[in-house]
Amino acid sequence: MTGKIKAIKRDKGFGFIRDSEGIDRFFHINGLEGVTLEALNEGDAVEFEPYAEEGKGVRARRVRRAA
Repeated sequence: MTGKIKAIKRDKGFGFIRDSEGIDRFFHINGLEGVTLEALNEGDAVEFEPYAEEGKGVRARRVRRAA
């Protein structure tokens, strides 16, 4: 799935992606692949694997820069 970085909380190690369907998805620094949190900026296009975690809502893992 694709989306854009909506917000980043570098000091906390997480951020949010607005996906191509308009849904905001949480991502954690541990879910990044081939990119660091410091290298990402709001508005950057990314690809990711969506998933849901019970009790925590929609999330993103395997987050990487869009090709």
